[in-house]
Amino acid sequence: MSAPYKVDDTDPQAMQVWLEALRRLTPGEKMRLVLEMIEFTHQLALRQIREQHPGISERDMLRELATRRYGRDLAERAYPRDAA
Repeated sequence: MSAPYKVDDTDPQAMQVWLEALRRLTPGEKMRLVLEMIEFTHQLALRQIREQHPGISERDMLRELATRRYGRDLAERAYPRDAA
């Protein structure tokens, strides 16, 4: 079995070792790995938003995160700006 995506920066033999390791995981272990990756990317995005917008409020940070994930229209509906 080959990688389901093109990998240019990984030695083919190393990729085979990685794929074999993934095949040996139970479905529960695979799900845990996926959830950990989702949490990692979530935290990475939040860190980037904080660095790009020092002093940003929690609500504005969540709106920015939603914008990056789902687009501006949906983010503005989920986190409307204050009318002030």
